[in-house]
Amino acid sequence: MKSNKYILIALLGIALFSSCKKDIEGCSDPKSINYNPDATISTGCQYKGCTDKDAENYDATANVSGECIYARDKFIGSYAGSITCPNQLNLLSGATTFTIDENIVGGKNDVNILITTTTAIVPVTGVCSGNKLVIDTEVKDVTITVSGLDVKANIIAKGEVLFDATKKELTGPLALTVNASLLGSPIVLTDTCPFTGVKK
Repeated sequence: MKSNKYILIALLGIALFSSCKKDIEGCSDPKSINYNPDATISTGCQYKGCTDKDAENYDATANVSGECIYARDKFIGSYAGSITCPNQLNLLSGATTFTIDENIVGGKNDVNILITTTTAIVPVTGVCSGNKLVIDTEVKDVTITVSGLDVKANIIAKGEVLFDATKKELTGPLALTVNASLLGSPIVLTDTCPFTGVKK
């Protein structure tokens, strides 16, 4: 009889102890950055990642902003290459250097591109997406050298250039239209110019 009494007392003690134990709120997901292994009520889990939908590494599950990587990031830098205009604009052909920088007044994947050839310096803008850079812009009052003369021109540049698998070489055609005045006579020159640049 005594043993039953002791068992009953022990059970009552366990029940009382269990009822006094408080629940602990916290995140019970080990994948979160604020995981609490002692939590009995899961709440407030935090997941760090890129929360910007314009970024290449956007994480829909993230609720704490982390590092974002944009398509333009891989393009930014200095390049050496060539441009080959086979017809009316062959004066622009030859060795080419260009730099790609962030366009701070544009969107998050917009860039400024400064193309330097032997006869002209042409600033254009573009938009990056994946491994593609789309150029569709008009620049005015660009100085180009024609037959030894410096001529002011408006240049329309359109095209798509792509990175190769190594993300080091950009290639693609540029459609160029040059509107200028030479010795008082208006001239319009057009050409499609294959373009290559290797990132330094």
